[in-house]
Amino acid sequence: MAALWEMKEERKDKAIERVNFVIKNILPNYDKKDIIGLFSIILYIIRVLKWNGLVDRAFKVYTKFLPLEAEHHFAVGVFYKPMLLLLKICDNSPVQYTKEDMDSDIELALQYDPHDFGDNIFTADGWSMKSMGAEICLHLASKLPPGDAVRESL
Repeated sequence: MAALWEMKEERKDKAIERVNFVIKNILPNYDKKDIIGLFSIILYIIRVLKWNGLVDRAFKVYTKFLPLEAEHHFAVGVFYKPMLLLLKICDNSPVQYTKEDMDSDIELALQYDPHDFGDNIFTADGWSMKSMGAEICLHLASKLPPGDAVRESL
């Protein structure tokens, strides 16, 4: 949360410094069974890193510290794959996105409908999961040629 305050105050270096502290000192020792708490912390980290063009680091943090069990978790499972997809397809991603998965990624994007309760919680923390869904659609659409019917549906 302090890193977001630093971002609001336009102190990018301080925000990244705070995020680095959490990555180095808190995440390695955090209880992996507390998936909700872990996801909440990682969401702040991703937000700061992604919005500062450090998607590669955000992707590494997400895949290193969030256990695979999060995908099927009752509260954050609905956000797991979409967030992973966003980190794969946005600018500065460390993943070389190939169009082999595009059909399933488009299906995921079009079917993504986070529950209001969870979205309200994360929106209160500053990032709507529904807007994340819109961002996924935007990035996927940009990978399709103009006039493409699927692009229009996104």
